[in-house]
Amino acid sequence: MELSKLTNESLITLNSDLKTKQEVIQYLVSKLYQEGKISDEKAFLAAVEEREGLTPTGIDSGLAIPHGKSSAVKTASFAVVILNQPIED
Repeated sequence: MELSKLTNESLITLNSDLKTKQEVIQYLVSKLYQEGKISDEKAFLAAVEEREGLTPTGIDSGLAIPHGKSSAVKTASFAVVILNQPIED
């Protein structure tokens, strides 16, 4: 699997001032919806929030990979946001 085929420049945001984990997740889901990668923004957001409720997806060194399983996914893909300030969560 080539990761570069699962995203594009429109799905990558640099220097964001988002302040909370919820803002970041909503932003990323919205980007995926705008790019036509998911068919239902609310359903996919609910799936990601449900997954986050089980175990947070933060890894290390400020990296997190929030995700969810949903029939709203049209195409396997991912969005990226790099924050100006880390989120303490």
